[in-house]
Amino acid sequence: MRTLERRIPILAVHSTAVASDYDLIMASPKVPNPKRSARYYRENPEARRKKAEYEKKYQAQPAQRKKAAERRKWRRANGLEGKGGPDASHTKDGKLVRESASKNRARNRGRK
Repeated sequence: MRTLERRIPILAVHSTAVASDYDLIMASPKVPNPKRSARYYRENPEARRKKAEYEKKYQAQPAQRKKAAERRKWRRANGLEGKGGPDASHTKDGKLVRESASKNRARNRGRK
């Protein structure tokens, strides 16, 4: 588990992060058997930087921020605030429902 001290630099200089800060965002080198994408980004620091830059821009979009705020509000109202517990999953008709993280995150993941 990472210590709080390792996370503070990202929070303090989020908008001016440098390449070394991205090591704290993606998979840790201590993971004994990383999956394909974690291995790729570990071996390609420029690609990791580019991905983090893209994700930062994408998550800052008004639609994404609104969606995240909606999920947070729903989780607070349903007593699921904090780490752990089920996900707040969007249904096709736009409602939020409780769903296990594994089922929610497995949907539309692009199987080969």
